[in-house]
Amino acid sequence: MIPWEALTSLFSLKFDHLPNLEELPRGIRHLTSLQELNIWRCKMKVLPKRMDNLKSLKKLAIWVCPKLKSLPEGISGLTSLKTLDIEDCPVLLQRCQKETELVYMVIFLTG
Repeated sequence: MIPWEALTSLFSLKFDHLPNLEELPRGIRHLTSLQELNIWRCKMKVLPKRMDNLKSLKKLAIWVCPKLKSLPEGISGLTSLKTLDIEDCPVLLQRCQKETELVYMVIFLTG
């Protein structure tokens, strides 16, 4: 198995159709060159609290994750993030509509 620390030049990462994936690996924080992260069709309830190490991340796509409850606080530290694409995540979208979390992210992303 390749250690996460050895993947510091990784540009793009996709987690797709992993029904047993309940959380992202802790080692993802070492992917400091990651520019695109796609999380599709997973059963995770939360994203890692500390995602702010992903300073190069430009696109975060979260699709069809029906149990995902919220965006982590550390997402505000993603200063290179230009695109946040959330689709078919009913619990997350419902919470974002009730609170200002998604509105804050849109403002944050558009400057």
